[in-house]
Amino acid sequence: MKSLKDIINFDKQNEGKVMPYFKQETFDSSQARGPLQSDEYTKAMAKYGEARAYYTKFFDDNNLSALCGPANGFAWCIDLINGDAFTGYGAYSPAAVCGCPAITVPMGAVDDLPVGLSFLGKAYTEPELIRIGYAYEQVSKNRMVPQFKKTFDGKA
Repeated sequence: MKSLKDIINFDKQNEGKVMPYFKQETFDSSQARGPLQSDEYTKAMAKYGEARAYYTKFFDDNNLSALCGPANGFAWCIDLINGDAFTGYGAYSPAAVCGCPAITVPMGAVDDLPVGLSFLGKAYTEPELIRIGYAYEQVSKNRMVPQFKKTFDGKA
């Protein structure tokens, strides 16, 4: 595979095997947006640079090593009628937008489904984030062994 179009074509040729339940609307809409050299895309990418500068200044002005927060909304079930039931953005978003590092560690569980805690940092602070995440894991002891339950009502 050398392009998104190659993946789309493969999926269409093998639809019954590789997409038995859901299709590839996200791929199709991405392909329809046009090339990465378009004015619209290059202007949008310039905004990321502005966001990264703001993010870095925020860390520097507040003398922060890291920020933390829930990694994502609560876990959700995917069903064949509604698909994903997205439950909200998480703390990873600013780092992703700015191209900066983040690490996620176990924070606990809600209804026996895992919830993560993300630590975000400035560019090139991966070693420090790993130390912070590791220290949190050692103190919190929130790592759980996966249960692989057949249902989520407490019955195995």
